[in-house]
Amino acid sequence: MSVGALLLGGIIYLTFRTSQIVLFRAIKLIGWEEHLNQWRQAINLSLPQWAIFCLPDALWASAYILIIDTLLNKYTLKTKLIVASIIPSIGIVSELMQALQLLPGTFDIFDIVAYSVPFLLYIFINLTITK
Repeated sequence: MSVGALLLGGIIYLTFRTSQIVLFRAIKLIGWEEHLNQWRQAINLSLPQWAIFCLPDALWASAYILIIDTLLNKYTLKTKLIVASIIPSIGIVSELMQALQLLPGTFDIFDIVAYSVPFLLYIFINLTITK
């Protein structure tokens, strides 16, 4: 499930985001730029803005949380929650730093939501459903 979330987030990112993003420089360096451009031109699909800009963040945060949950299966819930909060927290802090212009990028409140929802769901599931 976590691999699927990572892949879907990556596919959305590579297919619909601007080629000015740092990741595209890496694609060019490894010689995949032409293949990616062909892929992007072949996709005849439009997605809502939130799916292009926020959904990958939510999917990547979800994948991280699922991986942490699996790796820390034998640990206490407190430990799992602390470690699972790392990536969502970094995402939220980076968005806030963008808002304060301390980090390059465009602040988006919905990115904060995208990082928060998977972690809040993880807390909810662990505190209510798994009891």
